[in-house]
Amino acid sequence: MTLLGDILTFGSNVKSAELPIALLPINNASTSMVPIRIALVGLSASAKTSWAGDAHLPYLLSDAGRSHFEIIALLNSSVAAAEASKKHFRLPGRVKAYGDPSVLAQDLDVDLVVCCTRVDVQLPTIAPSLRYGNIVIVEWPLAEVLEKAQDLLSAIAAVG
Repeated sequence: MTLLGDILTFGSNVKSAELPIALLPINNASTSMVPIRIALVGLSASAKTSWAGDAHLPYLLSDAGRSHFEIIALLNSSVAAAEASKKHFRLPGRVKAYGDPSVLAQDLDVDLVVCCTRVDVQLPTIAPSLRYGNIVIVEWPLAEVLEKAQDLLSAIAAVG
């Protein structure tokens, strides 16, 4: 199972106080809820290997994944790259394509930002979403060095 699938399998035996804050909305998801609308960051049509495409996407497009999540946006290094990924992975035309993290951060339709980029590009990619108060899941370590991790924490603290 993928990270997103694993989050949903916590079940009722896990108390919400035991989970990181960012996981609470997902942990409370059920099949009777409207799917969580996600922006997938880093789904690349040109990468030799892609954790987003090889691990997350198959689950997200499965019947189980679709009962919990809906991909509504992609963020890549450019709008053209996001459009290429949308076409390559045969995602619906309604999926929005972004090339600017600040523009994605302002999309009120997005419930959850899932970051699947290399650690060295995460901070500029997710900081705008954190500043806007969006829920963000990062699959890799949060930063390369302590100072960058502290920058991310500062971005979160600034939101309140």
